[in-house]
Amino acid sequence: MSGREKNAARYRLSEGLEYWASRWALDGQRVRCVACLAGQLAQDAHDPFVHVAGCANTSEFAKHPWLQLREILADLPAVPA
Repeated sequence: MSGREKNAARYRLSEGLEYWASRWALDGQRVRCVACLAGQLAQDAHDPFVHVAGCANTSEFAKHPWLQLREILADLPAVPA
């Protein structure tokens, strides 16, 4: 991987995490919506997230926060041995 590709991967990771964290918070074993504080366990990752009625973060993006986090973290660099 070239230096340019590494920088692009770091940027995607950083931007992805920043955007995710603007809507979600990890709270022990749950991910919580920062607007309505509704939570979901990781074991329920494939189920749509249920926000409190009227939550401002209810959107297409806000349906599967665990799966989105997994996708973002796929860009983590390998840990050197």
